[in-house]
Amino acid sequence: MKSFLLSIILFLFSVVPLFAQEQVIDTAVKDSLSPKEYAPYFLNFGLNVLDNGNSKLPFNTDEWAITNPFFVSLERRSNASNFSAVLSFSTNKLKVNGAATFYYSIDAGARYYFDDLIFNNADIETYAGVGLGRFFLQNSGNNSLNLSGGGRYWFSKHFGLSLEAIGKVGLKPMNSEVLGHYAYNFGIVWRTYSKHKAEEAKIEELPIALEDNLLKDTEEVAAIAPVAPIVLPTIDDYPGEWFMHISYAENESVIYEHSLHSIYRTSEDDNTMWINDFNKGVWIQCKIRINMEDATFNAEVQPNVNDRGTVTITEGRIEKGTGVSKSGTKVDKIYFKAEFSYDPGRILIYEGIRNTGLNEDKY
Repeated sequence: MKSFLLSIILFLFSVVPLFAQEQVIDTAVKDSLSPKEYAPYFLNFGLNVLDNGNSKLPFNTDEWAITNPFFVSLERRSNASNFSAVLSFSTNKLKVNGAATFYYSIDAGARYYFDDLIFNNADIETYAGVGLGRFFLQNSGNNSLNLSGGGRYWFSKHFGLSLEAIGKVGLKPMNSEVLGHYAYNFGIVWRTYSKHKAEEAKIEELPIALEDNLLKDTEEVAAIAPVAPIVLPTIDDYPGEWFMHISYAENESVIYEHSLHSIYRTSEDDNTMWINDFNKGVWIQCKIRINMEDATFNAEVQPNVNDRGTVTITEGRIEKGTGVSKSGTKVDKIYFKAEFSYDPGRILIYEGIRNTGLNEDKY
């Protein structure tokens, strides 16, 4: 028993740091679809049904047991990948030879979320998982290999409904009647929110140059060298993909590095465009209006499709050829400030460069 619990602890300590390392190294998406919003922790609790699995079919209701049917799980998910680590505990009674026997289990595993390959929907998540566990009947215990699959539906920013099926294969026969069994979990899941990512991860980054510093540097350069004429962007310079550096204006703490956002045309011919992070960043998808007189853009209390609230964008601008890509290529820069209705008064700063599409410029 002690060696098995030690194995679970070592498993979690080996998996979670690996995901955290990926989070810092790579936050770019490969395709137009991307994983759901980063939420570092999930707490899931609810009811479960056990099936002893004596039937060839997993849904043999004659073998179902629903007595003290509770479960709780804690999950840690990475931002940079679709993987997570989870630890869970459950209780019930399992039918053995027709008699209900008290049952509880401790399980640890890893999950892979593949819903972005199927759904372009922020409310739905699906995953498959694998792990190890130990279940107990009366005073006897057995280790198990667990295979799982499930999904969630988020009906609000923090709460959702969960459904999961787990197949448990006993690794050592403690009872010829209980070599493997099925568990079905139905629950409520609560998650933390990505706007606290910087404080939780305690990421230390160099301060972002604010607008007044940029103006100061420009004035110093202008004093010793002629200033090149400013080229204003046209309406055709906005569409494309942009790697965004997102931070809090109040303390410059970093929220995301190199988060991929897309800007694309709307169906209306009125100088409006969509900006969309496909739920990779802080959940933004809204229309921006472009002022072609001074080549700026803004959004005044626009509906935010991704979180059902509103967002206000100010001081938006594109600077032609003033940025540098990862490979050293000159690219356009983008800058704007955003305020979300769920966190009034807190301003986020977005600064980014255009994605060239070249492999050497990907993050």
